[in-house]
Amino acid sequence: MAICACAMVGGYSDVISLQRWGSFVTMCTGNTVMTGATLLSENPFGTKKMAGPEYYITLNAAWFAGSVVYRAAERRWPHRGATMLALPFGFLMFTLEMFVIMYSGSLEELRSVHHFTAHGYAPMFGMLCSACIQSRLGTTTTMITGHLLILSDLILKLVVDRSLTRDDLKKMRAALCVGICTILGAVAGTLVMQTVAKDSRGGLLPVGPVLVLLLYCLDHLSKPQTMVKKISKITKEGLSTKRASQGDDDEDTSVHTGVSDDDEGHSRGP
Repeated sequence: MAICACAMVGGYSDVISLQRWGSFVTMCTGNTVMTGATLLSENPFGTKKMAGPEYYITLNAAWFAGSVVYRAAERRWPHRGATMLALPFGFLMFTLEMFVIMYSGSLEELRSVHHFTAHGYAPMFGMLCSACIQSRLGTTTTMITGHLLILSDLILKLVVDRSLTRDDLKKMRAALCVGICTILGAVAGTLVMQTVAKDSRGGLLPVGPVLVLLLYCLDHLSKPQTMVKKISKITKEGLSTKRASQGDDDEDTSVHTGVSDDDEGHSRGP
């Protein structure tokens, strides 16, 4: 569930960020390509003016900074780095989106004048990518290329060897989930822009709180919280007590009926 949710949020956010800023806040490959495309011209595609290469370089740097800060937090708070950073990063995203909602200018003005607001969203996704690799998921959720390579290898293995190990099946399910859920997230983002947020304003408002919850869950996957452990222990003790009481009730019932195994044996004799 966690890997599907992370992939959906990534696809959803990329559709809106591409429409609003002409860039990607969840990954660096597209921004790196745009850096090269805008080195010689601000209008490389002949459609609309793009931001300069410095914008895409610094956007990747913001994504990279989020990953570095997360790694540092993990050293300070093992298995709790994402939990410690998710709330301030999520609050920053929420605040920036409120600014976008209240901004009175057009979307083109927002893109040209305030396009650096995207830099406040990128660190959260840099942290998310690192947290997904660091957690029990052990894989990225915003990059499809690696998952396609895994699928190609496993499909070939299935055709040639006619068998897959349990780990292979897990990898295949994860790769399929990331691909399908990224598409579903992109579809959801497109629907939101066509119906609710037609100029993308407010489209990213729920992303910050959702990522805070997801990052908390990723930390829990790596090392369960003390409260979760206590609840699990209490639940197990309750089930054990219930089973023990049911066993006592069964013994009491057999005593009250006055029938034992020996009695049954004698009654069945000649």
